[in-house]
Amino acid sequence: MSVLRPIPSIDPIRCDPSSLFAACDLGSNDLETLFCSLDTVRQECSKGSLAEVLTIPEQLLGDYSQQRSNSSLFQILQVARNIREAVDRVVLLGDGITHGIRLLLRTCCHPFHNELSRGDRGGRPRLTFAPYPIDNDSFEGLLDLLLAPASNTDLLDRWSVLAIDSCGTSLDAAAASRVLLARLTERTHAEHSALGFHFHPLAHHDAPLMRFARALGYSDTCELPERSGGHLIFSAAGLVPASIVGIDVVRLLEGAAAMSRRFRESPPHLNPVLQFVGACRISQQRFTLEQRHFQSNHLSLAGLGNWYRSLEMQQRPLQAPQSNRVPIIDRYSSFDSTLIHLKVSHSRRDRLRLPPMDRTSDELDRFVGSFWQDLPEAFASVESLRCKSLGQPSVNLLIEQIDEYTVGQLLQLFSLSFLMEHAIHFPNETF
Repeated sequence: MSVLRPIPSIDPIRCDPSSLFAACDLGSNDLETLFCSLDTVRQECSKGSLAEVLTIPEQLLGDYSQQRSNSSLFQILQVARNIREAVDRVVLLGDGITHGIRLLLRTCCHPFHNELSRGDRGGRPRLTFAPYPIDNDSFEGLLDLLLAPASNTDLLDRWSVLAIDSCGTSLDAAAASRVLLARLTERTHAEHSALGFHFHPLAHHDAPLMRFARALGYSDTCELPERSGGHLIFSAAGLVPASIVGIDVVRLLEGAAAMSRRFRESPPHLNPVLQFVGACRISQQRFTLEQRHFQSNHLSLAGLGNWYRSLEMQQRPLQAPQSNRVPIIDRYSSFDSTLIHLKVSHSRRDRLRLPPMDRTSDELDRFVGSFWQDLPEAFASVESLRCKSLGQPSVNLLIEQIDEYTVGQLLQLFSLSFLMEHAIHFPNETF
């Protein structure tokens, strides 16, 4: 596979809210007042129990570097390796965290990972997402796929269940796991104790799912932290499935840790989290726009809005009233929303150009020689002009390239911005 590997930047993401600030006619004094208030919130967010959430990536990396085989990250990698070597399909049974895992799969793996042969996948399993929320017919359809007649001795026919309960109180994952394991037992005519590698729960220590697993004797588990909040993607819930499909989770965590440092140490004009939160606050105050529309020239980021929305469900202690939730639009443009434009500069593969074609003459001729990645912007120029003419507020996130390090920074940026905005809306609420 031909892959371009530009030299990565230490800070591959930059937030540019200048067009929105200009549209609001904000002067230097206005911006200084805005960022002074945000800096106060940042300092508060870096203290107390929230600091534990902010430093999860750094703690995982530090323990892994110092303790290696006794660290949580080593255990995560070992569980992922055991699953990867035992089966060819992993069924992910989870809740809102699956939006983040889908995003990791799209951004850091081959676009058609599941359609490739095991050899072309580098010996890594397929990742199948159980429908969420689960209904009877969709779940029966999943069972049809998994329980088709096959040889249990052939690696390519083996599958495993990775069950995730991110909130720690749901019975859904335990109930669905019971159905899957019962059907698996019927097919293999084996006791639960003989099917240990087929079932791997990820949950809090006292969650119903973990109690269910312990009762059946399953020991190959990873416990989730009690106070993970929006950073659950950087716990076993996100890192185990990511590692199973070959994503470099160490680089992912390094990117997240780098964004945490930028958040704590960078001045406001170089701090993407403060820039993003400040722009969204201004858009809400000046234009009364609560909705956000994510738009990108890179298709792998199409699910970012769904993941951002799921942060609220993961942040159980921080649940806000419905009236204070920020609606997220992920696909269709809306002129009553703030446009979050994520522009990726470099592709991972060799860049395609639009070629000329003999005996044809149409409107595409003026784009001949253009890089494919630039074409959506050219085609959307009329739409962009319309947005501009209507004065739709927009914030640009400039991203150098899509890889594990950059994705780690991007996810951490939105996690931190979510926590900051919650702290602004609910200043007296503890995390």
